[in-house]
Amino acid sequence: ASGHFNNFGIMQVASFGPISGTGNQLEATQNDYQDVPNMTLTITPKVATSKILYIASVGFWMAEVTGRIKVVENSSGSFVDLHEMRMQGNEAGQGSTGGNVMLMGLLDHNTTNAITFKVQGAKEDYTSSNNRFRINWYGQEALGLAFEIGNI
Repeated sequence: ASGHFNNFGIMQVASFGPISGTGNQLEATQNDYQDVPNMTLTITPKVATSKILYIASVGFWMAEVTGRIKVVENSSGSFVDLHEMRMQGNEAGQGSTGGNVMLMGLLDHNTTNAITFKVQGAKEDYTSSNNRFRINWYGQEALGLAFEIGNI
């Protein structure tokens, strides 16, 4: 029976966090996406036909404007979007509120080259006093995981 169950189940895991604190925060004041410091991980698949399950749990605070958080990946030489969440509901300048968002998905990669996942953030296209959308702020913690899963 040996050899019949190679590359089944979880084959490996890569992670970042849990992280918090000033070196791991992004205060997004731009409409363009920016990398959130230290919210990057790399996994090198052992099998090209496996899948990568990625999960990122990220806290946010809408100081003056709402914002966006996304996960991007680079397995082919350039970063592409995987999953985006938009924090909506407040009008610009109408008070502060925060929360946590979970971004996840299953990547079909077809490579044994390293795959890098990054969390990025941006403010929404609104204008208000300081235009601040904060990620991983006020003691919030972030966590990222990537699991290589075989034969699913």
